[in-house]
Amino acid sequence: GGNFAVTAVANGLKGDDVSATYTQTVSDDLDVAGSFSSDGNKFSVGANYKLDGDAAVKGKINSDGILNVGYQRQLTKGATLNAGLEVDTNNLDNRKVGVSLAVK
Repeated sequence: GGNFAVTAVANGLKGDDVSATYTQTVSDDLDVAGSFSSDGNKFSVGANYKLDGDAAVKGKINSDGILNVGYQRQLTKGATLNAGLEVDTNNLDNRKVGVSLAVK
């Protein structure tokens, strides 16, 4: 269900590097996307899910094994809290954590 879009691009003089993306709005609460490039056979897939009117979670993983997870909550009309985690699934000791508060 929902709207979707697919794009494909051939790069290079011979068109030997092809990249493609797919995005879909599955529901009012869920968007999914994926991308692929034949240059190095790289890909990524991800999703954005609205938990409620003020909060959402995002997740993405790529072919290099990098996993990203994010959380965003609008605290007030002018303040938004963001939290994120990045993990290298090939080396679990390699991770990053971030938290921010944006105030307008």
